[in-house]
Amino acid sequence: MSSLRRPADALEDAPYGLQVADDCQHLKENSKEKSALMLMMELIVKDEPLSKVADELNRRGYQNRDGHAWTPGQVFDLLPRLIEAGPRILTNGDYIARKHSKPVRISTDAQW
Repeated sequence: MSSLRRPADALEDAPYGLQVADDCQHLKENSKEKSALMLMMELIVKDEPLSKVADELNRRGYQNRDGHAWTPGQVFDLLPRLIEAGPRILTNGDYIARKHSKPVRISTDAQW
């Protein structure tokens, strides 16, 4: 029976924006991470540099899964996830409502 178990190091985290459901049988949406993905998508679609995307995530209080501030490299690492989730984000009612409400304001206080 033990041969059916996966080693602990073979376990993977749920894709960003999702989490393991309470029944441990499927994935469910993580609303805070989904909101961060939507913000990333908005800014990337507007051709903002990844450094500004990370700065804006941090300015709005989003943290990565480790509980730390976002870096441009971490945003870069999520690009494949954004490509995967992009069609769902771009057609999501919440995203469409945000897109047509107020423009995303980027803080210009960041020092280079």
